[in-house]
Amino acid sequence: MKIGIAGYPVPPGVDRSTALEWTIREAKRLGVDDVGGDPRALLDPATRHDDADQLRRLHDLADSTGVEIEPYVRGPFDLVGPDAAAARAATIERALAHLAVTTHLKDMRVVQHGDPGQVPFLPVGCALGEGLVDVPGTIRTLVADAPRGRQTPLIVETGWPPAAAPGEDGPEARRRMFAESIAYLRRLLPELGLA
Repeated sequence: MKIGIAGYPVPPGVDRSTALEWTIREAKRLGVDDVGGDPRALLDPATRHDDADQLRRLHDLADSTGVEIEPYVRGPFDLVGPDAAAARAATIERALAHLAVTTHLKDMRVVQHGDPGQVPFLPVGCALGEGLVDVPGTIRTLVADAPRGRQTPLIVETGWPPAAAPGEDGPEARRRMFAESIAYLRRLLPELGLA
């Protein structure tokens, strides 16, 4: 199975019209195969009339780097939210997997939240394999039931990361979570017989 990224933090100074190009090059640097997203959504609205040229440039860059752009067709298989920690998550996955042509894999854990008058816990994003989501089970379900089976791209998305650690800014924390998640999938896929 292929591993990819979606929502990877783009550095300040990279404008909207070149963000996807930057992300494709970063995906190549990270050694992942796919970038999740709709290239048209990232194009500069002021130059929409030049869409064909911009899309051709993105296509050529993707071809030259070997990184695929996975469009959001039907919608990505993205189930992390209130049901992520619930016992019914696997049931929801099985019910929807037959519609999934791409994914947004993310994980969540619950941390203590000490603000008076607030719920005493808070779900936050974390690297894949560190939270409550049954990532191996999700992948097995996709292989068994998704239309693309073993060809379903596993697009990593960090989703709701906690505040950055001391000395680490938000984008840096998200990049670390991406790197840890990609490493986790690279270890997990051979264990599942999917390398």
